[in-house]
Amino acid sequence: MIKKFFFSFFLTTILFAQTNSLLEVKKLYEDYEYEKVIQTSNVLLNDEQFPDSLKIDLYFMRAVSFFAIGNENLSKTNFENLLKLNKNYILDTSKLSPKIINFFDEVKKEYLKKEEEKIYSPENLEKLKQLAQERENELKYSVLKNIFLPGWGQVSLNNQNKGYALIGLSISNLVAAFYYIYDTNKKENDYLSEIEKTLIPLKYSRYNDSYKKRNVLLSTFAFIWLYSQLDLLLNEKYKVQQNLPEINLIYDSNKNYKLNFLLRF
Repeated sequence: MIKKFFFSFFLTTILFAQTNSLLEVKKLYEDYEYEKVIQTSNVLLNDEQFPDSLKIDLYFMRAVSFFAIGNENLSKTNFENLLKLNKNYILDTSKLSPKIINFFDEVKKEYLKKEEEKIYSPENLEKLKQLAQERENELKYSVLKNIFLPGWGQVSLNNQNKGYALIGLSISNLVAAFYYIYDTNKKENDYLSEIEKTLIPLKYSRYNDSYKKRNVLLSTFAFIWLYSQLDLLLNEKYKVQQNLPEINLIYDSNKNYKLNFLLRF
């Protein structure tokens, strides 16, 4: 818990520093200091820890700055970098000149067309087909494994927590069931071979008790087996939850940056 706290505090400190740097660039942008916007933003883009949510604003200001100084090639490059992070990005037409808006629309149209061509290219379609086939084969093998041992299929699909839990329950249940199968047969023979009338009710009671436990354990295993199969078939995509802190930065309509911080314990 302490490590998580310090790790979260460290991330928060970095994010605040990055936010302040972005605000500095924004101030230069609003003051029409386009050359300084480009120079200052270069440093931020070289920071590997600079989050994509902040890069969007940064690429926008860089693109407008390059366009303002007459470098349309680099303006196009920065608009494309922005669209890579958010292909649905829309400019605020009330704050920009029609020239920049038209330029951005052309860049966006060209970018989306290229992206569509990539998706439907023969090479990409073949790759997607291959990945789909591999996924189908992986699921088939997982189902086969699960038939023999409930939970084995979940482990194969990277859901170790549920998989190992089902394996543990299955094995312990089977071991207990096999014991009571043996114990039931033994006590049944003892009951059937008993000739002393006073002992017959006792032997029957012992046999009946073991018999009921055996049936409960076999029924429980059948339930675990059925649940395991249904879980595997109805939940093909397994996700591993990570208890990492969630830190989000939001830019609201009042031109303020807000930090949302969530730490799970």
